[in-house]
Amino acid sequence: MNYKKSTQRNRVIAAVVIFLLIAVVITFSISASKKYVESRPTPIPTMTPVPTPIPNKELSMLGGGLFASFHGDHIAKNGYDLTSERVSTFDYCSSELLPTADGLAPGSRSALLYFEQACPNNPIIDQMVAFRTYSVLFTRGDVYLPWMIKSELVYEANDGTVGITTENFNRVLQAIIDDETWYAMFSNMGLSISDADRVSNRWMDTQVNINTSAPEDSSGGLSNYFYFASIRASYYGAVEGENVAIDTIDIDQVGLIKNDFLAIWDEQELQNNHSVYFFYEYLDKSYSRGLAFSTESLYVQWWSGLTAEEQEFFSENSPIVPIYPDVTMSNEHLLLALTPEFSDFISLVESDPYFPQASWDLLGMRTPYSAQDIMSSNVPHIRQDVLAIDEPKFAVFEALGALIGR
Repeated sequence: MNYKKSTQRNRVIAAVVIFLLIAVVITFSISASKKYVESRPTPIPTMTPVPTPIPNKELSMLGGGLFASFHGDHIAKNGYDLTSERVSTFDYCSSELLPTADGLAPGSRSALLYFEQACPNNPIIDQMVAFRTYSVLFTRGDVYLPWMIKSELVYEANDGTVGITTENFNRVLQAIIDDETWYAMFSNMGLSISDADRVSNRWMDTQVNINTSAPEDSSGGLSNYFYFASIRASYYGAVEGENVAIDTIDIDQVGLIKNDFLAIWDEQELQNNHSVYFFYEYLDKSYSRGLAFSTESLYVQWWSGLTAEEQEFFSENSPIVPIYPDVTMSNEHLLLALTPEFSDFISLVESDPYFPQASWDLLGMRTPYSAQDIMSSNVPHIRQDVLAIDEPKFAVFEALGALIGR
């Protein structure tokens, strides 16, 4: 009995000893593990240096405000901050801003020639034709246009655009020179107008005119008058009904059309000296102005600025309709580099496919390779293929400008 108890006691003691040994081993293992972990070096994170951003190159140019504002974001993404100063094309040379300008953006080839003559000591180191615009007549689609179509003064083309022949454009210029009313001109063209129609269309008893921006200050306005002069010169001495080919006026013809040129200019009211502001002024006063002569590009800009709802409404009820002359006047808008930095910028504009697409979508400016963009345009009444004469020689520019005191 005592032996059994002794054996049991020994077993308990052995079990306790074994348990204590196991506990000691576990404690030692945990302690050793902690020491290993604590002794392991803490990794230092690798720091990637943040590159210092390269600031955009600052460029300034005289003119080209629309180009700088509409394309500003894209230009900035390509490393340039371009600012434009509003300076009249013909005031570049006398501007106090010229010495610090990197580039110029004249709105016509004639303006470039004028600058070169006035400022021979400001060499142009690079240049490009950025855009080309076309002069187009405008009228109210809900007021004047139906009667112009009835009288066959204008015609509706197969492509949905409205056109006017060179002969009929000359007829309008003759009506301005002769102080004719719309009623008189339509009647002389063989259109019978009832007394009731004449009373309900009071504008018929106003004088025929074509409103433009001021040719004394606006290169676009002067370009329009080059076109008027070219038509009058082409038809000078022609027999009525004769097929006449319009061509750019030359210096020998200036004297022939001098009186006509001054008569058309003299019929104008106070004119806005900026082409853009003139166009939007015309929109406000279009009910009282039968015809305006401006650029296709400003029409596209106006359309692009409408809301989707307005575009949907105006596509069927357009208040303003462009009328394309069969042969019109084209204008080249240039970028001129006065510094190497602006020359680099011109290279960007020439090579970046963004500019022809966006220039049409936003500005209505055509480039040599933008025809496919025009074809897909949602702007109504746009003519795809436009025939045009170019600006006259600089001697004609000076002679015609001198007639109106430019």
